[in-house]
Amino acid sequence: MIIPIMIGLTIVMVLSWFLIPNKLLKITLGTLSTLLLLASALALSAHLNSHWGMKEVTDTKTSNSIYTAAQVDSPVSILVTQEVGTDSDNYVLVYRDKKTDEKPEAHFAPDKKNIIDSVKKTATYKVANVTEPTIVITKKTWTWENDTFKKLFEVNDETDNELISEETLVTVPQKTWLAMTADQSKKLAEKQKSADPKAAQAQQEQMKLVISQKVKEFMMKNPKATQDQIKEFTEDQTREMTMNAIKKMIE
Repeated sequence: MIIPIMIGLTIVMVLSWFLIPNKLLKITLGTLSTLLLLASALALSAHLNSHWGMKEVTDTKTSNSIYTAAQVDSPVSILVTQEVGTDSDNYVLVYRDKKTDEKPEAHFAPDKKNIIDSVKKTATYKVANVTEPTIVITKKTWTWENDTFKKLFEVNDETDNELISEETLVTVPQKTWLAMTADQSKKLAEKQKSADPKAAQAQQEQMKLVISQKVKEFMMKNPKATQDQIKEFTEDQTREMTMNAIKKMIE
């Protein structure tokens, strides 16, 4: 609405200064229309440069819909990371949205069809001492302060909820998850594929023996341990040894 108002004021200003013969009326209408036109221009400039008439709204959403990028039956969950650019701290992250998904998918890749919004979006990750993985998305947008400003400055529906920034933080437990780059993931897959089946089987048997021995020692030190505690200890040892084996393979 601001543009038609400015056009109307411009017409009134020109007519007032050049076509009205009455001097008092000319000065009154000319000055008033000029001041209103100047005020409209300043208001439009303030809106375009500083989003005057709008307010910043922050919306935070948390989700636990993240599952391993590796085999779902593995005791260690994998998060595959690929940095966008160099030293950007902005990543494409590969994982499953559901445990039943056949394949993992890449998330937070820049949308080449919408570059303007893509440069406002970032995603990063951290491995921390937490019990479950989380995805926290913090989205900031501009929205109208009231309907008056909306009617005055809105050009189209896209003006409302204009994106300021969208920051995504994926946090995975250090005890059960391992983050690796896309190159490391590829290296791991190649080594697993080329591994001698007999050697791999022997390694598995050796791991079971070591874990069995540790479980026996645990039970001797904790004779009152429940079945759930023994099971938890066994899973922890299996996970730890598997994680160490994977780390060696991607070094």
